Amino acid sequence: MGLLDSVKSGLSSVGNAVSNAVDKVETKVSDTVSSAESTVSDAASKTVDFAKSEFDTAKDFAKVTGQKVGSAVSQVVDEAKSFRLINGQPPVHVSDGGKSDFTNPKKLEAAVRANTARNTQFTTDDIKRDPDAFLKNVVQLDGIDKTSDDYTACGPTAMMMGMIAGRPESATELAKKLVDEHGNATAAGRKLFGPDADAPLLKSAMKNIRDGKFSAADVTMMSEGLTAGMPKGASNGTNAEDLIALRSTITKLGVSVPRMELQLYGSPDGGLGHWRVGVNDKQYNPWPNSKGQSSMLTGGASLADGAADGPKWTNREKVYIDDNTVSRNIYSVTTKNTPTSAGKSWAVTSDPPLFIAQYQRQADGTFKRSSVDASRFAQVSGGGLSQADIDKLLKDVPPRNID
Repeated sequence: MGLLDSVKSGLSSVGNAVSNAVDKVETKVSDTVSSAESTVSDAASKTVDFAKSEFDTAKDFAKVTGQKVGSAVSQVVDEAKSFRLINGQPPVHVSDGGKSDFTNPKKLEAAVRANTARNTQFTTDDIKRDPDAFLKNVVQLDGIDKTSDDYTACGPTAMMMGMIAGRPESATELAKKLVDEHGNATAAGRKLFGPDADAPLLKSAMKNIRDGKFSAADVTMMSEGLTAGMPKGASNGTNAEDLIALRSTITKLGVSVPRMELQLYGSPDGGLGHWRVGVNDKQYNPWPNSKGQSSMLTGGASLADGAADGPKWTNREKVYIDDNTVSRNIYSVTTKNTPTSAGKSWAVTSDPPLFIAQYQRQADGTFKRSSVDASRFAQVSGGGLSQADIDKLLKDVPPRNID
């Protein structure tokens, strides 16, 4: 082959290589464009679904608050923008496991059982170094099909998560007040754990926590025990007064815990809801996801996420609580057996809340109400509650009896 033929052959090979490369690039670009189109289409579909959902929610709020639908739509959409368009995110649910699925608890019990990481023991120093690595495996379900108290254990579990996130050693300090070195309940432990005080699983878990080397599963069992010991029983769940009383009792036992924000989500017209907790600008949800783990969210999206836990749910209440003070921000209220307004409901989905009630802890442990700001409620309801109603709804909260 001559020099000219060699050059021609080389150029031909180069041309083929370039052509092949171009084909590959075109294919890659085409695939990328198709994927992008699919993503955009999916996002558009979800956005339409979201808009429909928000309109239904608006209609529901219109019924509850007496607003016209148009006004309610505007209010809810404004909330959607502030909560769901954080940092340019699309107005759809995008967190991994943040939304609670309450439809099949048995399936989630199985997911919890399969999550063996929940049995890994941590020291308090380990937890201090990375609280989220521990808390991601703390959930309210215990992985045992035969138990049911855990279904309603969100309040005590959220509180325990808040304690560990804020000050991990507080869990061990509390355990030392509730059980002896063998895991046997003290007088205070018997009061707070009620019928579960002598349960073998609880005793084992409490001994581990008391010793300062414990697992996420141990915290689940402790939380379930605190739920079983609630004065109204586990089946009724926990309301704000229950958790405030428990928190005051923890202080009475000499255990100090940093401020946390307990968040209650549920239907504006009452019924069981779901508690989450906010600490250090993070929100922790004790209900397990499909991996048998809890979820941690940040920013305004966490409030929207909690409201998405149930049909037409809202953030009913935020309870800011520390050793000596409580601030209750109440966004929806249903009156039951109040002197003059029984059976009525009101709700708002934006600040300011209907009521802002401030409490101060007294020497006997009672959180005594020091003030109530009801200006938003008066604006929404036209003065629909008497002072007697407000006093019954926002009464003083004594600690649990542990003597």
